[in-house]
Amino acid sequence: MERLADRISLRAAMSAVRRSAYAEERLRRERLRRKKRRATVNKGAISILSLAAILLNVIAFVGFGPAVATQLFGCRTSLYGPPATGCAAYSSSDVTVGIALYLGGVLAALAAWIMGLAKTAQIRRWGWFAAVLLIPPLGSLLYGLAGPTTKSTP
Repeated sequence: MERLADRISLRAAMSAVRRSAYAEERLRRERLRRKKRRATVNKGAISILSLAAILLNVIAFVGFGPAVATQLFGCRTSLYGPPATGCAAYSSSDVTVGIALYLGGVLAALAAWIMGLAKTAQIRRWGWFAAVLLIPPLGSLLYGLAGPTTKSTP
């Protein structure tokens, strides 16, 4: 009877070991799958977004800035005159294009800035992190073009 009890407990122990090995293998596979799904920040994407942001904003300000400024200046009210009515309803295509280019540049700069901050924090390069944080479009562009990709060695 004792031998039977020993065999049953041995089988139970072996079964528990198999289950834990199976569970560990499943956990390892799940971690590997999650790691593969995680998006990596690419320095090339940071530099392209930064360059696009700078170019879009330069085009918006130089090419379409006067039209936007004229529209905004025409909508300004004075203290002594009647309020301006209907000025925002009549926007020309130049004003619309200028604002769209400006917003596109701002969104590209914001995306590059966040990606640059995330990457520099991930590799623990705090000097580059400060540069990207304090000079958003230029710091992101410089990091994308010349920044490191690996952690610093202590």
